[in-house]
Amino acid sequence: MEEVQRWRQALTQVANIAGWDIRNKSQSAQIGEIASENLEVIYIDCDLLLGTVRADGLSKIKHLKLLKLEDVKFSGNLNHLSNEIAYLNWKEYPFKCLPQSFQPEKLVELYLVRSSIERLWEGTKPLHNLKRLDLSYSEDLVEMPDVREALNLEKIELKGCIKLPKINPSIGLLKKLAFLNLGNCKNLVSLPNTILGLNSLEYMNVSGCSKLSQRNLVSYLLPSSPPLPSSLTCLRELDLSFCNLVQIPDAIGNIEHIGRVHAAGSGVDIPRFFGTSSHEYSAKESSQ
Repeated sequence: MEEVQRWRQALTQVANIAGWDIRNKSQSAQIGEIASENLEVIYIDCDLLLGTVRADGLSKIKHLKLLKLEDVKFSGNLNHLSNEIAYLNWKEYPFKCLPQSFQPEKLVELYLVRSSIERLWEGTKPLHNLKRLDLSYSEDLVEMPDVREALNLEKIELKGCIKLPKINPSIGLLKKLAFLNLGNCKNLVSLPNTILGLNSLEYMNVSGCSKLSQRNLVSYLLPSSPPLPSSLTCLRELDLSFCNLVQIPDAIGNIEHIGRVHAAGSGVDIPRFFGTSSHEYSAKESSQ
């Protein structure tokens, strides 16, 4: 009831400003004050907006819970974001990092697709509720965030992050991670051995990661014989297309649930394991 009453009061205040004019400083300030105290959802599409938006206006909104921005042009700096944000979807985010003051304890989904981000922030942040992280096609990204505090993370999308050189070893702590897309991370030179601890991982894409060596792929993705007890035990689909592979060892059959392997552009022989009807080997690119 308190929440409803707060919104009723805010709407009443707005309604009382009949025919308000943004050029009127008094009325503009009053509208801004109401928004900063009461606004919880912002969705702006470039088709609905002309001109630019001042980023510092977002810094003043205290109770923002959902922010979705698509192809919006911004001016100024973003110094703060509400710590109450649960869903942050900002296509073409124009800044190099998120505000350092941002404490994303309530964040559930973070989408910064085709952003200018280089790193999310310095150090670690409380990410206890985060389930989905998508930084796809952020071509300036040079550092994957430390995710040791994001133990509920289920999906990571880093496809097309062409400057990303390595994956943070803390990824091995993500026991709920089911989907990992590193496709076309062309500067990725190694994978951490902690990746073998992802025993909930069902889909993994390293297609186009041409700097990953055969040795690195075989050591950290394809299991030893006999396999380690917790090595990618739930993996069902693996995309190795256009990787620097000489061969795919038959030992890949040691992954208990593996059902599909993509190896387009690799020119490798089909492992004997995939001669059975219950498994699929594809020389075509995955649609992911």
